[in-house]
Amino acid sequence: PAGIVLDLMMPKIDGFEVLEQIRSKSQTATIPVLILTAKELTATERGRLTNNNVQQLIQKGTADREQLVSSVKRMLLGDKETKPVSAVTEVHPRSILLVEDNRDNQLTVSAILEDEDVQLFVAEDGKQGVRMAIEKVPDLILMDIQLPVMNGMEAIKLIKDNPITDKIPIIVVTARAMKGDKENTMAAGVDDYVSKPINPAELQKKVRKWMS
Repeated sequence: PAGIVLDLMMPKIDGFEVLEQIRSKSQTATIPVLILTAKELTATERGRLTNNNVQQLIQKGTADREQLVSSVKRMLLGDKETKPVSAVTEVHPRSILLVEDNRDNQLTVSAILEDEDVQLFVAEDGKQGVRMAIEKVPDLILMDIQLPVMNGMEAIKLIKDNPITDKIPIIVVTARAMKGDKENTMAAGVDDYVSKPINPAELQKKVRKWMS
């Protein structure tokens, strides 16, 4: 074929062995390969891919349809126009974690961010939000305060106390509008504040500010 899109975690023979066998035969040695996988790679595993002239690595769930099509086109054009590269190029689009339990609000935020070229992850309670922040390490977190299981203030503290996530900017998006609420929330270490009902232009402006 003109190119190969290869997963790594497969039964019987994994993707690493498939790749090595492909590279060991003269007929297939120079076919460009794009790795598409959910596997978290170690330094040694990355080295195995680099040594076998893998041109691109995409983590499943991090690229949308257009980015994947663009990567495949680049793989095919690269096979004709350039020599196979020795380094692995990773595709990591910008991402936002929304911690919000109300489905209507989830849909509202999703619609507002539709044209922002970002991947949106959603957590429906504070505890899940903390876990996903550590797993995904998004570029920005939008955090409600009144959440089940663990409230937003507790979740913010855990995120800011963790060296993996402490640098992620957090925008609080909340219906709490009592006197002093904004000041108390900002004092907890968040970076910005948006009140509900959400003003789309305001949210877009602040998202762009903290992701620029």
